Amino acid sequence: MDSGCLVLDYKLPGMDGLALLGRLRGRGHDLPALLITTPNAEIAGRAALAGVAIVEKPLLCDTLVGKVREPAESSSPVS
Repeated sequence: MDSGCLVLDYKLPGMDGLALLGRLRGRGHDLPALLITTPNAEIAGRAALAGVAIVEKPLLCDTLVGKVREPAESSSPVS
C-alpha cells in the first residue's frame, strides 16, 4: 500500500492550496493533506471542511515533520 501526505502552501500562483487539493481529490487522490499558511478564520474554516490540518508560518521543520508523520502513523495497519 502506498502512503504519503500532500504538503501544500495556501498561496500558489493562480490558485490557493485548498483549490488545488479540491482538484486533486476530484481526480481520485485521497492522501492526507497539510496546509502551510498564516491562518485566519476563513482559511481555518475552509481547511476544517476539507479535513486538512494547518501548519502555521513561520514554519518550523520539526513541526512539519511531526505533522507529516501523524497521518502516516494513523493510517498504518494495526497488528
